[in-house]
Amino acid sequence: MTEIMKPIVNINGTSREELIEQRIDARRAVAALMETLQHMVPNGRDYIGNQEAFDRDRAIYRERFAALDALYNTLLDEALNIQDS
Repeated sequence: MTEIMKPIVNINGTSREELIEQRIDARRAVAALMETLQHMVPNGRDYIGNQEAFDRDRAIYRERFAALDALYNTLLDEALNIQDS
């Protein structure tokens, strides 16, 4: 699991609600990026005769998507941690 930020909510700092909203906004942006990235999934018809390139690019795609998915989930963990603090 990726480490999460754990801001300390206090009277002189950013409000709990704002800290949570920032993460919700970021999750929306990551979700939109994930949706856009799905349109880029390599298709075999674009690699006719070159299975090696297809496999390489599929692996790159999966790695990118997994990184975004991890960020998406980490932002939720942060928001929940802030809510519970």
